Amino acid sequence: MLVNVENRQRPLADFLIIGAAKSGTTSLYHYLGQHPALYFPQQLKEPGYLCFAEMQRPTLQTGLPDMWQSAITELDAYSDLFEEAPRGSLLGEATPEYLLLAERTVSNIKRLYADRAGQIKFVAILRNPVDRIWSHYWMMMRDGYENLTFAEATSEGTISSRLAAGWNPAYDYIGYGMYGRQLKLYLDSFGTDQIRVVLFEDFRNGAEQVCASLFEFLGVDNTFIPDVSVEYNHSGVLRFPKLHEWLFIRQHSIKRMGRLIVPNDSLQRLKAQIVRWNSRKVPMPPETRVRLLKTYREEIVTLSRLIGRELNEWLVP
Repeated sequence: MLVNVENRQRPLADFLIIGAAKSGTTSLYHYLGQHPALYFPQQLKEPGYLCFAEMQRPTLQTGLPDMWQSAITELDAYSDLFEEAPRGSLLGEATPEYLLLAERTVSNIKRLYADRAGQIKFVAILRNPVDRIWSHYWMMMRDGYENLTFAEATSEGTISSRLAAGWNPAYDYIGYGMYGRQLKLYLDSFGTDQIRVVLFEDFRNGAEQVCASLFEFLGVDNTFIPDVSVEYNHSGVLRFPKLHEWLFIRQHSIKRMGRLIVPNDSLQRLKAQIVRWNSRKVPMPPETRVRLLKTYREEIVTLSRLIGRELNEWLVP
């Protein structure tokens, strides 16, 4: 939609996939993006502007890759992402931090959209937070963003010290799963008609049906059937770490040439298939599951009450 911001008409998102991270957001982004009436920026999946607006990106010496480098913090850069959208398309983007940083995101949306904030729609896809945090950690390990054990990285002390030092919110492993308090802020701010909640289990078992429901929610043709055969952003222990690093982490001329020759959606499908082939799932120790369930039990109960759906399977250790 075109929104008057700072005395200029700017294209901004009509709908947002707000999270949660490692709950199927990447797959949902690719499936919904196939619809001819919907447009997602091709340059960047997770711009993050609505939670990082006008912030100063910190320069950190952590010994790990800089997770701040892709964050969009300026309005012009954010609205430019939608400039190539076909006329009449609904504009969308997907940033999991929008759910994690709900208070900051909601505040920025109200400021930017003003009286048009009542027209934006939100999609939240949620996974059992115990399984989510385990997948999140192994994704970070896979991509070289983590060097601590699971117990160390997800401890309250490590998380709080990292965030206080300016590390990216992606290191708030525990916080991403606090769905109850985060979703409540969106519901209180925008109402139930603007928000659709999807459970990871439903998406995994019936992605086509979930997409049809979301197409209807967004007001586009819900008879369109996307290709849901590829699972994106698979996490686990890498069988061949050097191959993953060369293909997806390091920058070199062959990759740059590939981006010029091969369409982005084809590259992303190929990447997803290679990552899945090159990853091995790591089972969670039972004692870890029991400990994490104690952390999330109250949030799961709150979420169940908010969405009016039993989540008893999430409460089983």
